Amino acid sequence: MKIMTETKQKQISEAPIGGASDEEEKDNMPVGINTLPIRDRDLPPIIREIVSNAPQSRKIPAFVATLSPLCAIASRIRVKYYHDTTRLHALLLQVIIEGAQSSGKSFAADIESLIMDDTLKAHDKAQRRLEQEYREKKRRRSQNKQFEEEPQTTIRVIPPTISKTVLTKRADFYERILGDTMTFWMFAEELAQVTDAGKSGYSNLRTIMRTAYDLGSLFGIDYASDNSYSAIVDINICSMFCATPAALDE
Repeated sequence: MKIMTETKQKQISEAPIGGASDEEEKDNMPVGINTLPIRDRDLPPIIREIVSNAPQSRKIPAFVATLSPLCAIASRIRVKYYHDTTRLHALLLQVIIEGAQSSGKSFAADIESLIMDDTLKAHDKAQRRLEQEYREKKRRRSQNKQFEEEPQTTIRVIPPTISKTVLTKRADFYERILGDTMTFWMFAEELAQVTDAGKSGYSNLRTIMRTAYDLGSLFGIDYASDNSYSAIVDINICSMFCATPAALDE
């Protein structure tokens, strides 16, 4: 997909002493493919920091790669479409970075790490440690000993191999305890990780993915066994995948 920008004639404002006006500076911006139709300094701070350090040919890909992880962090924001003022929507995006092998798609992983390592991933690391400690204590306890309640954790970074049961359980906890849905984050440097996981029945997320980008669309599982988790929940996911053309076709 090629993105072209076009310079439009605008009324020239008076230039400040010692420099060009904003309109003149905008008119002097490079125009064409791989060029954002906006100055780097006019972007929001986090996006500006990433895009301004990207080479000219990577500014648009870098800009697009920042959107989905930032939307995952902004889990509580609700918006309305201009033409539909009755229904609320969440910021739910799926971004796919497509390119041939060894074409430099890994820049998306660097951007994802820059945004997520000190935010959701840092929080989830501590939460997963609590869950692991609970499982270890539970495994070592004596048979007749009364055990403490399972820790209430909020884990939002999910791997492509997550099972439907675990994902449903986490989403149901957010609605029951926190009172609202929370956006999950999924990233894979190779789309094949997702397609390969989908071949296993327990982690086949195809049905969930069809509704995960629409606030209010429900997914449910109902098992007869007491050892399984049953619930009807609203699962919201933001995701970003890197893929070759062949993997995307698959």
